[in-house]
Amino acid sequence: MFDRDGLSRLAGYRLRIDGVPVAGNVILRLDVGDRTPVWIHARPGVEERVVYGASAIKVWIYADLPFTYDLRGLTLENCGSDVPPELSSVSI
Repeated sequence: MFDRDGLSRLAGYRLRIDGVPVAGNVILRLDVGDRTPVWIHARPGVEERVVYGASAIKVWIYADLPFTYDLRGLTLENCGSDVPPELSSVSI
């Protein structure tokens, strides 16, 4: 699990997950602040999302059955504080 608290709600953040599912049905779960979680089937390569207005981001990599996932990288980059008001509450 990746867990980052204390983020600025006034900034945007670029989340990049780079990996390859090797065995099993791998799921990426993204928890952004108090919003409803987002579930994504893990695909080979990079999954990238830009998140606005979040004070915390958690990433879970899991499956219901045994699995193997080759995680090559997971980064969270601050995109700055120029977040348009209309995007301040947009979910990923």
